[in-house]
Amino acid sequence: SFGYPSFYDVNIALVSETNLTVGSLGLGLRANQATNQGDDPFVYNSLLYRLKTQGWIEKIAYSVYTSELNGTGGGIFFGGLYHDLYKGNVLYTLPLVNVDPELDEPARFHITLQNLTTSINGTNSSVLSEKYPALLSTGSMFTYLPEELFDSFVDEMDLEKGAKHKDLYVIPCDTNATFIYDFGGFEIETPLSGYTFKVESNRTADDMCAVMVKPHNKSYLTLGNGFFAATYVLFNLEDLEISMAPASGIEYLDAFDYEYIEG
Repeated sequence: SFGYPSFYDVNIALVSETNLTVGSLGLGLRANQATNQGDDPFVYNSLLYRLKTQGWIEKIAYSVYTSELNGTGGGIFFGGLYHDLYKGNVLYTLPLVNVDPELDEPARFHITLQNLTTSINGTNSSVLSEKYPALLSTGSMFTYLPEELFDSFVDEMDLEKGAKHKDLYVIPCDTNATFIYDFGGFEIETPLSGYTFKVESNRTADDMCAVMVKPHNKSYLTLGNGFFAATYVLFNLEDLEISMAPASGIEYLDAFDYEYIEG
């Protein structure tokens, strides 16, 4: 129970050993459920599906707003969205893509990214030479690029290896830069500040910031907190779609123009 409403027949796993300090609510797709593996796979109605079967929402979906750009926090809205939490009058919709050939449908929130551009002091440079899948991960602090893209990203941004954080690159904190994600037909522009934190530096003249972008040995990008800080995202698990628009930046608790999605 969350106070109101209350739920029943919700599956809860008892974990005897973990390195996590908080619980996992489980808002992913059914194809990615841990029980859907092994010799006797099965899926179950997680919390989000129970919300529909028990009549609280019509569409198995939720929208996420972090508003980290101005430090006001955010929230999650089950079954609907707040229109005043994004800019403009349109949410742009993309189908999920299946990156696992062994599965019949998508297991995670991958969509197609047509291009990623870095803009530094008004000079734009393309990071991608072709389209790539991109995973939307609300639980990732970092943005991850395939290894074959990371080196060119470092060069285009003119990043330096960190002195204290050896696995991160640094950049002057006052660098005027943005990352522009092109999804084909619409773009999401995110400021560098959403991807950085201040670190100690050998330099004396400039404050240096670590850039929370790392390489990984995957064939897709992972878009984490830096992307969500500037984007309002609707996860539609029922129709296997993602809808998004630039975040408005207002206080989450000040939002009032909400709409439940019809089934």
